[in-house]
Amino acid sequence: MTKKGLSVILVFLIFSYIFTALSYKFIPSSDSMSGILEAADIANGNITLKGWYLSTVTFYFTDLVWFALAIKLFGYSEWITYVIPGLMAGSLFASCYALGTIS
Repeated sequence: MTKKGLSVILVFLIFSYIFTALSYKFIPSSDSMSGILEAADIANGNITLKGWYLSTVTFYFTDLVWFALAIKLFGYSEWITYVIPGLMAGSLFASCYALGTIS
């Protein structure tokens, strides 16, 4: 693996840890919990969210897919509401770092 590849992984790990630690300082709101409930329903097979009445902004492809994947792999648990946003923010920082260091 190249130095750049290792540095991107390091940026991902550091910022994922920081944002996950910060997310434990804030209690999830009802808005974020509705997304978790939607993701749990997706993980249980209701992919189109039949029977749900959603707003026009559903975050289906930005958030729910990742939460549903985590619920499917690890089960429905409290830590998902804190760790997945931290990992998403860490991957955003790592992507920006990788794009910003292109020679």
